[in-house]
Amino acid sequence: MVKLGVQAAKKSGVTITGAFDDACASFFGGVVVTDNKEDILFNRIKKNSEVLVFVPPQKAYSSETDVTGSKLIGPWIDMAYDLVIHREFEKAMTLNGFLYCGALGFDTKPMMVALESGIEGVTLSGTGPAYVAIGDSSDLDKLAKAWEKRITGGNVIRTKINNEGAI
Repeated sequence: MVKLGVQAAKKSGVTITGAFDDACASFFGGVVVTDNKEDILFNRIKKNSEVLVFVPPQKAYSSETDVTGSKLIGPWIDMAYDLVIHREFEKAMTLNGFLYCGALGFDTKPMMVALESGIEGVTLSGTGPAYVAIGDSSDLDKLAKAWEKRITGGNVIRTKINNEGAI
């Protein structure tokens, strides 16, 4: 079922990678470890954590993304993947976020504000322009105030990791 959805997304041109990782997380819930090139789900981990999402006012569409930079950062993405394998999710997502912000031309300020607020895990969501942070409640409270105060425009959404998924 997941692979069918990914194939349809690729065929319609609304995604670059097929977003296999996103599809698996939505379908199965929790934190997923995938290979997006080969559409392989390696692991699914339940993680109880609150999540803060910053959605800036500007829009970005996957179909308009220049993937040239993404190809250049491959060796460093492999380093982030190694962190995931060792269950260092926060470090992996933060490294991944800085790499993709640079490759895709997004501002790292929301990530820096998150780190200054005590957050250990923050990243660019997909191909942007939203950012996602995970952490304990008090750090997320601090971050929500900081994002609202220090970054013009956008919305802050508070939620939690869905460990149940669609099944």
